[in-house]
Amino acid sequence: MSPLHLRPHGATVLAIVVWVVLGLLAAEALLSAGVRGLGVVPGLALIAGLIWLLLWAPRVVLHEEEVEVRNILHTHRLPFAAITAVRLGAMLRLDTRAADGSPRTISAWNAPGIGRDNPLARAGRDEPGAGGTERRRRLSRGERLRRDQERSRSAVVRDRWESWAEHHEEDPGVVGTSRLNVREIAVFGVLVALVVLRLDL
Repeated sequence: MSPLHLRPHGATVLAIVVWVVLGLLAAEALLSAGVRGLGVVPGLALIAGLIWLLLWAPRVVLHEEEVEVRNILHTHRLPFAAITAVRLGAMLRLDTRAADGSPRTISAWNAPGIGRDNPLARAGRDEPGAGGTERRRRLSRGERLRRDQERSRSAVVRDRWESWAEHHEEDPGVVGTSRLNVREIAVFGVLVALVVLRLDL
């Protein structure tokens, strides 16, 4: 089963739009100023790198038997056996255990969540009314929450973990791993250094 990459559609679209605009600005600078237009490239590259660091690189990667949470500074790999609960809200949160066995919650910074609750939403449930007619009842807060959770693209993480848990037992000896995103931080650091060097010239 190939990994499933999850990030909000808005973050993906915004990143692509910004990169296209930055590319057009760089091309316009080169066409209008020639070689001197290269002076704007480090600044544009820094903005592109910032968008990559904040909106593109962070994501949730769902594997066959583990979840990889890529946040801005750290990446967490959580085997299903180390997860005790998957919670869907404004953010995707995974309850797990630290190496010493203490409870720990990993929040996926850039995973699809659920939108703000709207009690005036027209969606509801048909119920029998007087004279055999049906009337439309507004959903309760709990019903709206469950509906929004089911519609969230991150629901697949909970569903796959629950499906795995039905056929496997939790293993207290299994814990997740975390690492610093050295590559992402290093690339952004290089871009910052190029901008600083350009300003000093």
